[in-house]
Amino acid sequence: LGALLPRVAALVVSTASSNGAGSGDAPPGLLGDAYVLTIDTPNGRARLQGVFAAMEQLTINTFVRVVGLTATQYANEDAEERQARFPMTDAMRSEWLTVDVGMGPVHRGRASKDVPSNGALACALGHRHIWELAEKKLSTPGAARWALVLEDDARISWALNINSPGVSVPARVLRETLERVPADADIVFLDDRHCGWVRSSEVGQGFNLYATGSTAYAISARGAAALLAEPFSHNADHWLNVPIHSGRIRGFCPAIPIFVHNFPHASTIDQPAPRAAPLAGFAQIRATRSRKRLHDGEATAKQR
Repeated sequence: LGALLPRVAALVVSTASSNGAGSGDAPPGLLGDAYVLTIDTPNGRARLQGVFAAMEQLTINTFVRVVGLTATQYANEDAEERQARFPMTDAMRSEWLTVDVGMGPVHRGRASKDVPSNGALACALGHRHIWELAEKKLSTPGAARWALVLEDDARISWALNINSPGVSVPARVLRETLERVPADADIVFLDDRHCGWVRSSEVGQGFNLYATGSTAYAISARGAAALLAEPFSHNADHWLNVPIHSGRIRGFCPAIPIFVHNFPHASTIDQPAPRAAPLAGFAQIRATRSRKRLHDGEATAKQR
C-alpha cells in the first residue's frame, strides 16, 4: 500500500483530534472528522489495514484512530470500569448495571466484580468517547455537518467496487448519501445491518430499540449531544437507537449501504474472558440467541 495509504491523523485516548477527514470528493461543510474505533492487539492492527484501504476508496486523507479497551486485559467488569483511559463516574457504573439488550437485565442483580470483563462495555465506552470528540468538533463555528464513525471491521460494500476511470464510486456515493439526508435527521446508518429492509427513509419515534450494528454511521453535533444525554445503560449499537426511538431526534436509512460487516472475520467483542467462567450476562445472552437462530433454522428446514 505504501504511500497510497492515508495518513493516520492522531492516536486519540482523551481529547486530541485531527484536522478533518479530508475527503476530496465531499464539498466543504459536509463531512468533518472520520473516527475509527480499534484496539491495540494483533487482530486489531490487522483489521485496521482494511480501514486504510476503505479510506483510500473514500478519498479520505486523514482520520482519527481511537484506541479502545481490550476487554480481555481485565480480570472482571469492575476492573474494566476502573481503567483510566475512558474514566467512568460512579453514576455511569451504576447505570451500566441496568443494561438490557432485549432479554431482560444482563447483570441480574450481580455486582460488576462478579461479572466477567466484556467487549460490550469496551465498545460502549469507545463509541461514547467518539461522540464527545465529535460533538465538540462539530459544534465549533463553521464546522461540517457530519462526522463519520467506523469500527475497524468496516469495509466498503462490494456493490460499490465498480471500475469507473477517474471517479471513486464509494466516495461519490458517500457524498451523495450525506447530501440527501433530510435536514431534521441527525444519525445516518451507513452499514448493511442496522436498517434491515428499511431503505431510503427517515426513521423516528418507535424505531426498533434493538436494531443491531454500530459498524458505520454518521452523526451531527445534535445527534452526538442526544446520544451523550442518555444514561450509560445501553450497548453501543442499541444506544444509537434510543434517542430516535424516544423521538428526541430522527435518523436516516440510505438507499445503499456503503459499508459491510457481514463478512468472515474474527470478533473483538466475543473474545473469551481472561479466566474460565460459566456463561453469564452478555455471553449467556449471545449464546441463547445463537441457539435460538439454530433452532429456528432447523425448524425452517423441516418445514421445507
